[in-house]
This record gives sequence, C-alpha cells and structure tokens, in this order.
Amino acid sequence: MSRDRPEPSAAAVIVTGGFGRTQVDTDELRALEERLAEAGRVLDLGRTSLLRARGHLRWDGQWVPQRAEWAIGLVEAAVDGPGSFSSLEPVVAELEGSLRQARMAYEEAEGASRAPFGSPATPSWSAFAARVRTPHLVLSRSLGPALVSVRMLGDLPLGLVPGRSALAAALDALPLPEGPPGSRVPHGLATQRTVREAAAELQHYLPWFALPDGAELAGLPLGDLSPEQRALLPVALALQALPAVVVGGPRGDHAVEVTPVLPPREVPPASGGGDLLRAMDRLAPAAGGRPGTVEVRRVEHPDGRRTWTVLVPGTQHQGGGGSNPLDNLTNAEAFVGLPSDAEEGVARAMDQAGIAAGEEVTLVGHSQGGLTAMRLAADPVFATRYTVAAVLTAGSPAAHMPTPPRAHVLSLEHLEDVIPGLDGTPNPAEPRRTTVARSLTAGHAGPHRTDVGFSEAHAVTTYAQTADLAEASGDVSVRVWSERLAEASGAPGTVVTSTVFQVRRVPDG
Repeated sequence: MSRDRPEPSAAAVIVTGGFGRTQVDTDELRALEERLAEAGRVLDLGRTSLLRARGHLRWDGQWVPQRAEWAIGLVEAAVDGPGSFSSLEPVVAELEGSLRQARMAYEEAEGASRAPFGSPATPSWSAFAARVRTPHLVLSRSLGPALVSVRMLGDLPLGLVPGRSALAAALDALPLPEGPPGSRVPHGLATQRTVREAAAELQHYLPWFALPDGAELAGLPLGDLSPEQRALLPVALALQALPAVVVGGPRGDHAVEVTPVLPPREVPPASGGGDLLRAMDRLAPAAGGRPGTVEVRRVEHPDGRRTWTVLVPGTQHQGGGGSNPLDNLTNAEAFVGLPSDAEEGVARAMDQAGIAAGEEVTLVGHSQGGLTAMRLAADPVFATRYTVAAVLTAGSPAAHMPTPPRAHVLSLEHLEDVIPGLDGTPNPAEPRRTTVARSLTAGHAGPHRTDVGFSEAHAVTTYAQTADLAEASGDVSVRVWSERLAEASGAPGTVVTSTVFQVRRVPDG
C-alpha cells in the first residue's frame, strides 16, 4: 500500500443486495453533484481572483511597502492557509467524486433490476442488416468504447514489459467515459459501461447469432445469453479448436488429471473470508505453489458433523489449452456458459477429498475461480451430489450468472479493478446475493488523488483486506453471509484438515 494512502475503515465499503435494503434518490445525488461542481468552480474563481489581487498589491505596494506587506500576507493566507481556497478545493472535489461513484453504482443496480437475467432477445436478421448498412455508426459505438477500455488495461501485467510501459503511459491520455482526458471515473465502472456498449453492437456482426429465438449453438440457448456472452462465444469456440501448446491437440484430445500434491495437514480454522483469500494466495506459483492447484478443507465439528471449504484460484496462465487449466480458455468457456476443465478438476478434487452427499460446502474463488465457483454452485447435476451453502467471489465478472438456488453469495469488487466490469453489468441485488464494493482511492481527489494500478486493484491480498472491512462493517447482509461461512469453514473447537490438489490437462490415452 502506498505510504500516502490512509488505512481504510469499514466505512469504505458499499453493500448492495442481501437482506438489507437501501432506497436512494439518484436525482437528488445528481443535483448535489452539480452543486458541488459549482462550488468547485467558485472556489477556483476565488483563488484565481486573489492571486491576481496579490500581483496588483505587489506592483502598487512599492508606494506604501508596510501596508502592502500586511495586505499581501492576508491574501496569501486566504489562498494557501488553513481553511483557504486551496485547502477547500480538494475536499469539494473528493465529495463530488464520491457522490458521482455512488450515484453511478445505484443507477447501474436500478438498470439491472429492470432487465432480469436472460431477457435480451436474440438479434434478428433485420437488426444485423441494419448494422451492415451503417458501419460508421458501429465503429463509433463499439470500437470507440473498446479503445477507451484499452486505456484502462494499459498497466495489465502481460509478462512482456516489467512494470508500466511507455505504451501504458501513452494510453493514460485517452479519454474516459463521462469526462475529458485525465478524468478519473473508476476503472471498473467505466469498463463495465464500455464493455456493455461494445458488446451490444458486436453481437450483431456474428452471423450465427442472427438466428430465431430458441436456436442453440454449442448446446447453449442463444436467447438466454447476454450480449457480452454472445460477443465472446466465438472466441471461446475458436480457443477450443486451437491445438494446445503442451497437451498436443484440440479440446477433446486430452483428459483432466487431479492428484494430491501435499499430504493432508491440519490448519487453523479461518476467522473469515479474508483468511480464506490469504490462504488461496499461498497456492499461487509466485508464492511457491504448483500451477493449477486448488485446496479442499475438511472441517470436523465437535458434534461429529463435517463441512468443507474449497479454494479456487484465478487465472495463472495467459494462454489457452496448455497443461494448466487456470488459463484464458477456461475464462472464455466459463464466461459464456460452456463446461471447462477447471470445473471438472475442482469437482474431481472434491470427490477425491471424500465429500459425502448432504455435507455443506463453501466455494471461494478469485477472478476466474469465482466464475468456476458460481458455475458449479448453480449446476443442477453438481447439486445432486454437493450441498453448496455459501459462495465467495473476489474480483470476478459473474454478474450475468444466475444466483445458485440454495447458496448465499457474497461478491467483493473494487471500483478500480477492471476485471469485475468485463461482464458489462452490475451484480443483481437479491436476498441471497450480496455485493460489497470498495474504492481503493477513497479519500483522494484532485491533485491529491492516488491512482491504483491493476496489480493492486485485482490482487487477492487486497480483496482479503476488503473482506475484513466488509465483515467489520456490521452490515446485516454481510453478517448473514458470514454466519453461514463460519458454520461451514470452522470455528474455535473444530479440526480443519487441508489437502492441496493439482489439476492438469494431459494427453488422452
């Protein structure tokens, strides 16, 4: 964490969904934004006027130097002293920015509540033809927003250039939505909007999507897919068809192998979601773990019951189809609703760990792992064997996924993290689905604002801190979820045994 950023408090998190309810007048928030923006302009005008007055005083003060020195001191105190124009400007800018973020989040949630999952109709041939006749409009409405998203992905660690590259610095000059170059709409919210706009146009240029409602492709009912899923589906199918670099053939010519890499060992019970996320971080190759590992924890209660917790990490390989299934092929498959090797690997690890029918399970996933967890929890076949009591997702673009029928879901999202915005829609606010949003730059505005790069905004450890803050907030929705987590993941007096499994793609036969 940067030295100039204060330690966050539980007040830094915004909770939506769950059993708590909040009613907000977004028109009132917008009006307050405008008043604060006007106050900022007045402060700027006042500071500029005083600076001009100081210049006049210095010029005319040569005739009465003692009186001029006294007057100049008063002007400088009004410009830069305590309670001065310069000290008030960033405070007003911070309040305006915070109100804008809150208003945007509430408007996004309201829009999602009016458009239930699966409501978008499959594009028609007439819509496709209309867009073919107006390519210039498509370029402006889809490629333009896509380029804006690139600006926010400029510091993504692609492994080519360490740290921020010159390209990333150049991309900073691109404008963001609802602001001029250099404006700082939170990256996650801006990505969400631009992805939605781009997908709404791009879906019409995929010929096989211009089919009647109810048509299916790759076993998926196209009418139930969101525009974002329709736009990404051909990418997922193309990745499946490509020969794998390590496995040696396209999807279907390999098997999924699951083997324990460490003997079962006793670990302390987790005190909350933050502890589980920090344990997941230790599975990463960067922390000494093997690629493609997941952890299954058995919790033995004093009354003889057993419950389980499964930790599923995020993307570890930027390619697709290699030996490590935690890659971009799995990202594409999970996002559009296709089965993935990661799902199969997690399910087989749970089976090898000995989870019996009826025993409660908590699934914890970061990024891609959250997609896998949500897919498994909502799968009716998976539900015949396993009882998922709770799901924790951190930095996962899973808003378009249905809420599991019995599980309570808590999703952690950072406003500066672009990954949760890739689904193009906010999470639904439902009784069993709670979202905790947090701005990592809260408390910094204008010239004093501290930007957060992708590495910090999407890091497991940062989300672990957000989980701690959410549980410390006392929010009723988070508390209900935390109680279910504590029941499944262990409390003082329980015995927790951890087994780590490695999931690999291997040549079939």
